[in-house]
Amino acid sequence: MSSGSCRTTRRVGPTVRSLVSILLFGASIACGADGPGSIGATPADTTILCGSQSHPIVLRKSGTREAPRVVSVCKEGFKVKSRTSPALTVLGNYITVQGGTYASADHPAIVVSGSNVTISNVVARDSKHGIHINGDDLSDISIFDSEITSNKLVGIYLNEYRPRHSYKRLRIERNRIHENGNHGIRLWFDDRTIQKSGVSDVVIRENEVVDNGADGIVVVQHSVDYQAPTPVMFDVVIEENTVRRNAGGIALRGVGSSTGYYGKSYIRNNVCSDNLSVTGGINIFWTSYLDIVGNDCSGNRSDTIDGNGILIDHGNRQIRIEKNRASNNSGNTAHLNSGVGIMVLDSSEIFVKNNVVEGNKIGIYFGGQAGARDVVVSGNEIADSKRVGLFVHKAAPNKGFEFSANAIRGKAAPFEINNAEALLRNTGNAVSLE
Repeated sequence: MSSGSCRTTRRVGPTVRSLVSILLFGASIACGADGPGSIGATPADTTILCGSQSHPIVLRKSGTREAPRVVSVCKEGFKVKSRTSPALTVLGNYITVQGGTYASADHPAIVVSGSNVTISNVVARDSKHGIHINGDDLSDISIFDSEITSNKLVGIYLNEYRPRHSYKRLRIERNRIHENGNHGIRLWFDDRTIQKSGVSDVVIRENEVVDNGADGIVVVQHSVDYQAPTPVMFDVVIEENTVRRNAGGIALRGVGSSTGYYGKSYIRNNVCSDNLSVTGGINIFWTSYLDIVGNDCSGNRSDTIDGNGILIDHGNRQIRIEKNRASNNSGNTAHLNSGVGIMVLDSSEIFVKNNVVEGNKIGIYFGGQAGARDVVVSGNEIADSKRVGLFVHKAAPNKGFEFSANAIRGKAAPFEINNAEALLRNTGNAVSLE
């Protein structure tokens, strides 16, 4: 048995008058419905939900840009716990959902398949996924001020494998995403399907992403053969998030710049600490024109390889790493490339400036099969490394290095540079052996 109530209002000139108030017992809520378990209304209507029910809700009809369709919850609250399908599905465009608790054990709690949709102040829990974004050529989707917790798999999920679809202007801000079985936020695109369209203008900001079973935040253009993708994801901003105690921090793969220069994609002012996995704090693949600025990547660890603070991992170019803290990261002592403050592998045009790197096994590390090229390491404070402060792997053909004006202190060796060109350009560093 379920019960609930709703009332629908419509704007008429400057006033708002009530059209209908329905109290339903043992049935789904349907105000102006276009089918059982659905809510449909003319644009500019507002639906207010109260009570609880087991039947899913489907929002089919759209609002307009000038008068979006609004669904809100009364002060007593509203809950849907569905067994047969997502608890809430948004199919229409220009729809705003404010409030409510949604759960569906074998399905996502909430599915968004329309554009110009805002979801705010909801609780999405105890479901397969929390919120699943799933549709064709979607844009202007916002998820604000919500709690997404205790879902079997991903908290906020977008997984696109279909051909020729685009996603633009996605906003995920001020949410608490915790204790989900897999990733906290996962935006995952197959480069076979979006290569003719793209993903652009993604903002993930001020979220608390903690205690999830995989990486906290993942924005990935996936390549089936694991080769270098041609970027079709542009202008991604991940900033001011707290990403802690997950099985991995922030992972980014296949992001480019819409302008062909810096200033559009950032990983900025995040706390990426105490995560446990090879991802470490921040892990970047096949990305260009990215600023990694002002992050705290400390206390990350791995029982195998990696577990680093910041890892620039293969195929990157034009990456600026500035004013970050990477401290006390740790990995398996048997692996050289683990527990590193800042690691750069097989990437070019990398600028590592004015960072604080302390208490790691290795402070800053360069290597990989193809090596690192055209690198500037300047103005960094590298302290209390356990093995060496600054390391260049001898097996990699590293070229075009400049190490200057760094302050290196502690008991470990300040440098281990196995590259003649790098040695020639190692100047003006202040070394203090304790």
